[in-house]
Amino acid sequence: PICRDLALQAMGNVSRGGYSEEARSMFGVIMEEGSPLSCDGLIGLMHTLENDGNWKESVQVLDRFMASNFNGEGPKWRIVPNVVQLQKDSANDELASETEVNNVCEEMLASVMRVCNNEGHFGLAAVLCTVTDKLCHESNGCVNLTNGEDAVQGILASTLKSNSVFEAYTHSLYGLGCKRIAERLIKESDDADIEKIVSIPKRMRQNIPKAESWIQAAKSIENLLEAKNAIQVEHKDLCPESYFLFERGLSRAMEYCNDSNQPSAALYLFHNAARTLRNKKDQHLTDRFKSFLGMGKQTNQNPREEIFTDEAFDFSGIEFTDSILVAIINAYIKLGRPDQALSTYNDAISQLESPNLMRQSSNSILEVLLEIDVDQCVKSLDNRSSTPATFITIAKHLAANGVWHEIGEIYNHARRAGCVSEELGFIAMQAVNESELADGKIVVCRKIAEDVANTIGIDKDEWITSRYWEIKRYVGYHYARLLMNWNDPSTSKKSELVFAIKEMRSCSKQGTLTKNAPLMFIAQQGDLYSTDKKNASGKKSLSDRERRSVVNLILEACVEADRSNLLQKHTFTAHVARSLRKMNANKECIKIVRGLVAPFGKCHHQVAMEEAIYAATEERDYDSLELLLNKFEESG
Repeated sequence: PICRDLALQAMGNVSRGGYSEEARSMFGVIMEEGSPLSCDGLIGLMHTLENDGNWKESVQVLDRFMASNFNGEGPKWRIVPNVVQLQKDSANDELASETEVNNVCEEMLASVMRVCNNEGHFGLAAVLCTVTDKLCHESNGCVNLTNGEDAVQGILASTLKSNSVFEAYTHSLYGLGCKRIAERLIKESDDADIEKIVSIPKRMRQNIPKAESWIQAAKSIENLLEAKNAIQVEHKDLCPESYFLFERGLSRAMEYCNDSNQPSAALYLFHNAARTLRNKKDQHLTDRFKSFLGMGKQTNQNPREEIFTDEAFDFSGIEFTDSILVAIINAYIKLGRPDQALSTYNDAISQLESPNLMRQSSNSILEVLLEIDVDQCVKSLDNRSSTPATFITIAKHLAANGVWHEIGEIYNHARRAGCVSEELGFIAMQAVNESELADGKIVVCRKIAEDVANTIGIDKDEWITSRYWEIKRYVGYHYARLLMNWNDPSTSKKSELVFAIKEMRSCSKQGTLTKNAPLMFIAQQGDLYSTDKKNASGKKSLSDRERRSVVNLILEACVEADRSNLLQKHTFTAHVARSLRKMNANKECIKIVRGLVAPFGKCHHQVAMEEAIYAATEERDYDSLELLLNKFEESG
């Protein structure tokens, strides 16, 4: 035992790694024999796993340690203060005190969080910190969840005072997009080393979620863990209503983690909830969760019990909800494990009497099946378990791969199953437009429009009019205009402009926001006309009065765009600036662009600024020219 303990400490001090397999083997022997282990030896094991980037094993060791020493699952690990105690007879072990065990727990947690952060599992690191705190210490009262940031920041107000945990947790916040909360914590801390915290590898930065995503996840996780702790101390069996509410909260928390690109956190939440509740007597809850994890009826005392298992779940003789299964499937898909997602789904469905109850899961697994074998997926479609989302998912996959000729078959299948939807109709119209059909494309598109309109309960022409801009995005202006019966090419552009103006002014009158598409169309009007009297470009020449009307129309569109924040998009302002310049409206162009330039920070309206600089030069507006040039250089 002494040699093994010293070896674990030594291997943990080798920063280049390479000893995790040996360390795991030694640790397995120690657990099998029930031998004691020193605090330094246990920390050495964690450092060995950390140095090799073995985040899965690190999480498993911490999870088993917490379950045995703080959650009362199985015998406690025999942790001794130091290696000297191993020289004594096992009967005379002087076990580590509660304070020493807590200190070891914090060092283990910090090591696991670091390796999770280094491997991009920032959400898992944050969840482990929260779960460990709630197991190790008395509850400090419920976190005020009216402010979502409190759920993210509240964990560090607890008794976890280790600097290494603080640095790892704040590093996790940076990786979760919660930079402002992390910087607030750092500012409140006297000992934080910011250089250690904010070092996030470039390969992970592109996957950093929005802060709001993880804030919502943190709120759901906090609620879930509070509910789990309440259930754990409750001696009565759970009623079906309580089980339903808990399961719904679990699935919601898991989906929030998936939405934040933290699937490993979702899987750990499921594992933690199931393990905590497995001793409850309620068969609808306990056995269901135990079977879901493949635990059967006996407790697995193996210290290397898999959390992120590659083995299929055991669903025999149980009932479970669609929301839980779809969350697990989505987590495996996001982890790049479609094979495990498919295996989990197949095992679940094979033991169900009515697979059509799992419609969400069926749609989620479609993404995996489509990547494996599209033809087999289409052939195996079952109308009983199909939803409109089923056919939309298949049609999107076929469209993304340019397999337009098969989308018609999918659309007809959806008609027979009563699953026609607007989105499927748009994709079907796009397939018609992309097909090699020589004649009759517009007839087919009108038939699709009629099918979709019937599902909504409105007239076909009314549906085409209300969805014109969406139809145009899918099939292009030519067929979109034909569907509107603007058949004359010489007047169709004018008809579309009048249609866009009416929609813009109608929305303005009603106080609603105008869609981006009509405003973008109006902003492009300068490209359609010419103010050159020689008309060398072949475009229609405008009189001064007509030119002024076009300019006023573009300015009116800018006012409406400002209400919906479309004016802040550089693609829109580029069209506006170009059109105004072509209409010789230099002063209006300068005024619009100057309104976009903030006193501080970069300006991303590069094209608009370039046009405004040329306009200011022609107008000899030197004040505007200097302002725009300085901002242009400042913006890079």
